[in-house]
Amino acid sequence: MTRMLLKHLSTLSLRLVTIESLTGGLVADAFVRSPGASKVFLGGYIVYQQAAKEAWLGISPTWIRQHHIVSEAMAMKLVEKGLALTAADIVISTTGNAGPTALDGQKVGTVFIAIGNRMHTLTKQLTLQGHRQAIRSAVVKAILRLLKDFLQAYYLIDA
Repeated sequence: MTRMLLKHLSTLSLRLVTIESLTGGLVADAFVRSPGASKVFLGGYIVYQQAAKEAWLGISPTWIRQHHIVSEAMAMKLVEKGLALTAADIVISTTGNAGPTALDGQKVGTVFIAIGNRMHTLTKQLTLQGHRQAIRSAVVKAILRLLKDFLQAYYLIDA
């Protein structure tokens, strides 16, 4: 699926950036494993800790306290910041709790993903089961499906 998505992005001349928390670079890796990724993939931020979200993306601690790290609002904020800080046309974001214990009041396996451009953002909440690596891998698969849906909805691709 990744190669097909890269082909669509390339055909549309769209540039992609990832901003990842719980996936720690796995989404970026899913793209750069494929030949031709450099045509569309600009790079990514891994903002695993709250301090990185604050320092690198400029998200205020007050905003984080109000909206929480593991939330739809955070997934959307990561997309917003990615669009503001880069030359990306599309930004993918991940945030959530892969365990081993509850985080930010959210159970292990609670995940929020988002994909957006300057006009639209799609978000999805996932409730996943399993160990850390299984959760993180499932998030990558889900984000690729959401990107396909995003391209179909807003760029009218046939996939």
